[in-house]
Amino acid sequence: MTRSINNIYSGLKNLQIELNNKVKFEIENINRITSSIADLNKMIFEGASSTSEANDYITKRNEYIKELSGKIDINYFEDEYGRATILTSKGKTLVEGSQSWNLDVVDDETTGFYRITWKDFSGKATDITDSFQGGSVYGILTMRDGEINNFIAHMDELAKAIITEVNNVHREGFTLNHDPSSTDPDNISFFKELTGHYSKDMALSDDVLNDIKNIATSDKIDENGKPIGNVIALNIASIIDQKILNNNSSTIVEFTSSIANRIGQLSKAAKDTLEYSQDTMQIMEKQREAVSGVSIDEEMANLIKFQYAFQAATRLFTVADNLFQSLLEAV
Repeated sequence: MTRSINNIYSGLKNLQIELNNKVKFEIENINRITSSIADLNKMIFEGASSTSEANDYITKRNEYIKELSGKIDINYFEDEYGRATILTSKGKTLVEGSQSWNLDVVDDETTGFYRITWKDFSGKATDITDSFQGGSVYGILTMRDGEINNFIAHMDELAKAIITEVNNVHREGFTLNHDPSSTDPDNISFFKELTGHYSKDMALSDDVLNDIKNIATSDKIDENGKPIGNVIALNIASIIDQKILNNNSSTIVEFTSSIANRIGQLSKAAKDTLEYSQDTMQIMEKQREAVSGVSIDEEMANLIKFQYAFQAATRLFTVADNLFQSLLEAV
């Protein structure tokens, strides 16, 4: 059991580290994108006299803006020369004309995880980690700093409750190493006493690890000083049915079930959000294409219409030619 709880904690922490590295990777990608958009702004301005060339640059820039909007929530607009200005949702400039502003990551001394900063022209850094409201970066930060920490806290609560309750009962029992001359229980803890990091460091006590005879099963001893009966063991086993979690409102089984349910709810919510976002994206892309792009369906319909018109015109000329030939023959 202790190994399983330790492994769950390690798995959650490893996931946090993986997500933390993902933050740095995404920020590097964002900087690459904003730099490319700034370069394209310059090309669009310089190539304004060549409509076809400028359009190619604009198309490429729109692809970068779409990619950037999938990573962070942004606002953008174009000036009279077609150059795009891009801001974060909280107003921090990322691109203006041919100039781009890079984001950076710095270590948080408290958590050891990356914080995201933005620098102004003077070089003053502003922490914008908590300002994101959408995009993949927001999702990574929410999972790293929110949900995973919640699960670790739940595992700590579970481990602490088990350690406390089992030790309280175990300390009232006698072991085979009990001194017959003593009238007091051995007061040996079953689990190692901890003051924090319960799920990380949960383990058997040194007394139990060094000698299994120090596992107490009874609260009575015979005339030879040997424990008799199994009252302590039964009392420890009954802890599973006691409400020792959530301010004494949940049993161990109920508590672990609630954690599993929470994982299921998060998975379902993530799936539903993904499907909703994909549907919304498709609708918005069709609306955009209707305004500024080419609709394949519409162009295909036009081709069919023009084909029928050409066929009708051909038949008209054929009938006219036959009529003309008939008139010549009649003369």
